[in-house]
Amino acid sequence: KVYQYIYRKKTTSKLQIVQELQMGLSTVSQNLNLLEQEGLIEKNGFFESTGGRKANALQIVSDFKISIGIGILKGMFHITAVDLYGNAFYTDTIPLPYSNTPDYYKQVTDAVKEFISSRQYDNDKVLGISIATQGITSPDHTSVLYGDIMNNAGMKLDDFSRYLPYPCYLEHDSKSAAFLELWNHPELDSAVIILLNRNLGGGIITNHQIHQGISMHSGTLEHICINPDGPLCYCGSRGCLETYCSANALEQAAGMPSKEFFPLLREKKSPQIIQIWKDYLNHLAFAMKNLNLVIDAPIILSGYLAPYFTEEDIEYLTEHLHTAAPFILDKTQILVGTNGQYTPAIGAALHYVEKFIHSNLLRYAALHQLTAPQFIRRRLALLLIQVSPLPLLLYATCLLYVRNSSFHYSVSCLSAFFCISYSSRFMRAAIIRAANKQSIITAIIRIKTILSVILSISQKLIMEFPKCRLK
Repeated sequence: KVYQYIYRKKTTSKLQIVQELQMGLSTVSQNLNLLEQEGLIEKNGFFESTGGRKANALQIVSDFKISIGIGILKGMFHITAVDLYGNAFYTDTIPLPYSNTPDYYKQVTDAVKEFISSRQYDNDKVLGISIATQGITSPDHTSVLYGDIMNNAGMKLDDFSRYLPYPCYLEHDSKSAAFLELWNHPELDSAVIILLNRNLGGGIITNHQIHQGISMHSGTLEHICINPDGPLCYCGSRGCLETYCSANALEQAAGMPSKEFFPLLREKKSPQIIQIWKDYLNHLAFAMKNLNLVIDAPIILSGYLAPYFTEEDIEYLTEHLHTAAPFILDKTQILVGTNGQYTPAIGAALHYVEKFIHSNLLRYAALHQLTAPQFIRRRLALLLIQVSPLPLLLYATCLLYVRNSSFHYSVSCLSAFFCISYSSRFMRAAIIRAANKQSIITAIIRIKTILSVILSISQKLIMEFPKCRLK
């Protein structure tokens, strides 16, 4: 609860947490200490003083964990890595024609492992690997059921996961793109996403969820027929929206790549280029008008072509949307994505980020791949270094007394332990490290070996209290 609050606020203070969550100060302090010890949050500067001591500015460690997304296309694949806020800090495009062979899947996964090793990330830093592919996936996201574009029907999640020591997930690229747009616009309850990639795609958001449908093909608006006598689509039908509004269709009409087409378009010197773009927008506006009749919600233009759209283009779409339309879609309800060709890969990577942010401590332990005893020992060690001195002294003395059968020796060790645990961050870190793999007793005794000087002082102090010695 505290972590999720800090995550939402991005920067906050202890007092704000107490007031907003209506929790006790000691409870909040204990939570913050635990989160800081785990490395989940950090102090980053101070708030302005309101008369007293400046409050620490608290925020999550956004790169505490990362997630990796792969976007599979017919002639290439994309790799992206995102932090816990979904910010893509790494993107790359690798040319590699798709083939349903072990060699292909190994080359893709090797590229992922090379990225991870180049950054020297530990395995437990990576939440998981999500694959977004052109093709409709099965309800359990383990295989591709329909994949005419890439001829990848039958592709299995296991084709990738067998080479990766991380959790893996498979998703339709259009649904991944829709998830990214929902992530970027959390205020939206419903929306229609038009994925303007090399091949057109779409997604439907209802009740703040990606609508999958009975057969997982909800949102495949690319196959809406807008001209029964139009060009042949890869699905076998004619006049599908795919043949008019995909990036491939635009490039075919222009006879040049998009990155060359748009600079010429913006110069406004070629009537032919301008007319090609108007034809494209007219077909897009026609589709948007009909989609808005079915789903009364904002429309998001996403994917490869989206960053090329200007304010003038949105104005043109709005004007033509309202031609012979019974209802008006306000210009503010037409949104434009900003992640371009990497949209599906980034959206796929967010799958594991979302799971992590909304997980509880037990699921966090599972992600850490800790056994139940390791998880309990870790939590107990963290608890021991935060409780009051008396319970700490009594509990740990009993543990050492049972092990060593010497009250004198036990109290000596614990005196040193007590002194250092409250004055040294090194002690706390050492307890946590030791507790990951060993028992609490072993952790304490291990630390004791580096405190011989303090032990000697403690023993001399105890010698002055003969009543405490075991006769």
